[in-house]
Amino acid sequence: MAEFLWFIGGALAYKVLSRLLRISHTAHLIREIQLNVIKFLASAVQDVAFIHSLKYKLMTDAEFSEDYILNEKKSDEKDYIFWKNDVVKRLYSSVSPSIAIHISSKDWRELVDVLDKYYNKNET
Repeated sequence: MAEFLWFIGGALAYKVLSRLLRISHTAHLIREIQLNVIKFLASAVQDVAFIHSLKYKLMTDAEFSEDYILNEKKSDEKDYIFWKNDVVKRLYSSVSPSIAIHISSKDWRELVDVLDKYYNKNET
């Protein structure tokens, strides 16, 4: 009888420990996916910034007025900031609620902070 209780205890311990390991592995996987998505979004943001700078250079070369270029820059900057924050909101709303609770960033600045922490941690 004692052996049977030890067997049941071992089976229960195995179930609990395997469940904890699975949860830990899932949390680690979600963090890695989040970092990869943030890297991808940062790359897209850099590309958009490059396109904007190219646009302004071409406008200058085409001899657009300085006022027009300045107004265009202001408009683009507002749209750019809105777009970056909208990307984060869409990211947050597009994942299932069980994963969304692990996404701590609610705006672009927080996403960049997560990426900075990741790179600073890996440098040391």
